[in-house]
Amino acid sequence: MSQQPTCEQRIDEHLKDRLEDLKVLRRAAAGEYEKGDDEKRRALGVDALNGDDAQQALDNYPLWIGANSYEQDDELCLLVQLSTGGPGDEFRLYPSADHSKVHRIVYRFLDWWDCAERTLTDPDDVAAVTDTWGEYMVSMLDEPPADY
Repeated sequence: MSQQPTCEQRIDEHLKDRLEDLKVLRRAAAGEYEKGDDEKRRALGVDALNGDDAQQALDNYPLWIGANSYEQDDELCLLVQLSTGGPGDEFRLYPSADHSKVHRIVYRFLDWWDCAERTLTDPDDVAAVTDTWGEYMVSMLDEPPADY
């Protein structure tokens, strides 16, 4: 019986793929194009450089977005859940102290009783996530949940 690779062994490939999805969709929504975007864009359900279609695909990309105020977390964040089950993955956007901007972004890859995470540091990767959900985080976390 072969053992499945751990989340730590798989996370970098999944993160790279998710970031590529965001960058391709953002370029398409802006009417921009880079060599190699066609195949990825079609896989994401956007057949042509149509800004409205790409923006809709970008809006529908996450399964769920909400404020995370789990008791075990000592920081409030915007949770952008991309998939669930086995495996699941998500971005967590942590705000600055005054909730005016994104302070830190963490990508988590989870599979049955296993989890790995990466803090985004590459400026292009940070921009892809911040430009996609940063304003949403600021508006949503402007007033933290009452139970936090």
